[in-house]
Amino acid sequence: MKFINKQIESLHDKYVEAIFQVARIEDKGITFPNTYEIINDLDKAEKEIPKRQIDIVLGIKRAYQYVIEIANSPEAITTRDLQNINKLINSYETGDLAGSWRTSTIGIRATKYIPPIKTSEEYVKLFSEVINKKYGFIDICKLCGLMTKLQPFNNGNKRTAICFCNALLVQKDIIPIQVIDYTSYIDKLINYYEDDDKINEYIQFLCKQSNYFGMIDSKLDGNYRNVFGLIKNNPLITKEQIAKILNISEATVSRSVACLKEMGYINGKTSNKSGEWIVKKLI
Repeated sequence: MKFINKQIESLHDKYVEAIFQVARIEDKGITFPNTYEIINDLDKAEKEIPKRQIDIVLGIKRAYQYVIEIANSPEAITTRDLQNINKLINSYETGDLAGSWRTSTIGIRATKYIPPIKTSEEYVKLFSEVINKKYGFIDICKLCGLMTKLQPFNNGNKRTAICFCNALLVQKDIIPIQVIDYTSYIDKLINYYEDDDKINEYIQFLCKQSNYFGMIDSKLDGNYRNVFGLIKNNPLITKEQIAKILNISEATVSRSVACLKEMGYINGKTSNKSGEWIVKKLI
């Protein structure tokens, strides 16, 4: 298969690791060696590994095969693809309900938060607003958190959100979301479930897990790198928003911006408040 960009090719080459990261979210007992065995030697795996773990890994494998297929297509990714990914991920567990929008109340372990019930039209409208606009890594991290918090499906919401958002990212040749520290990931999610203002901590966590800031020019260090990464990703972002996402003061953001201007990375905004940052070095 010929791939249209490097991120899709990389995801294809490393998809055992990608499957393992998502599978571990559902069952922390799943290991990388077991994931590898399930994918490459199913007959042996069926004799040694619990059936539920095999079903989880195979569901995510089918989902990521679908992700690579749609990401490598020139066709726009839609909410129908979101439903298809959920169906592939957990048809073994929820049967005919897999891929269908949730219509009843559910609870979530480790939190008192109860996700709202929405109509299928509301889900499609809400998610399409992000999918159909010009987006970057930060936008999709936010979408990933929102999808997980709303729990639009009866099961497999965390797995579905990450797989679907990675399809959006790699189609645009943007690095995919990674979750290496499972425990901290769950902690950030629970905090966000209980407080909408915690979304920035969740986004910052995914940025670090995915080495998003590491993709920025190696000459930049610390806050300079992080601030520039956010501005490059979203030229409309404000200093206040940057401060919240990075958990630093606006004064620190202002100092970083001043240095970035002096070094020639940015050239201020087209207007004082509502304008776009002018990024001079697209690295």
